[in-house]
Amino acid sequence: MPEGMGCETFNNVTRIVITDQHAGAYFEFYSGSGRLGSWHGPVKPCEQSLTRAADFGPLGSLWFACEDGLWRMWLDEAKQLSQQPERLMKLDNLELFAVDSEPPAYSNLIGLAKIRGSLVAIEKRGDRYTLAGTISAPAKNWI
Repeated sequence: MPEGMGCETFNNVTRIVITDQHAGAYFEFYSGSGRLGSWHGPVKPCEQSLTRAADFGPLGSLWFACEDGLWRMWLDEAKQLSQQPERLMKLDNLELFAVDSEPPAYSNLIGLAKIRGSLVAIEKRGDRYTLAGTISAPAKNWI
């Protein structure tokens, strides 16, 4: 059963990703003329942990929230993923996340994560990703 979804449009192609924590992630592409191929997956970069969520990041990357942190794989022109996942951040108890596929040049913020029930900002400093701090949530039991 799907537990997470993400999407973005890049170069007039909409990319969709659906996550199942046990099976991994599946992704698909659509253009104005319809579906471009079939579902790809499952993709499971999380080694021994569960895949909590997946989303499309900058420059054609696919990001994964695993119980042990954030991971990234690259998509090439043929819509194939790189062979080896890359761990971007080690994080314990990562539950959910969302990443901006086109982060603005004026900000280091690249996404949000839910860790132990708290909403946390993720920022990029040089080649490193770090937690920028917690963000106030709309209500006590908001997620």
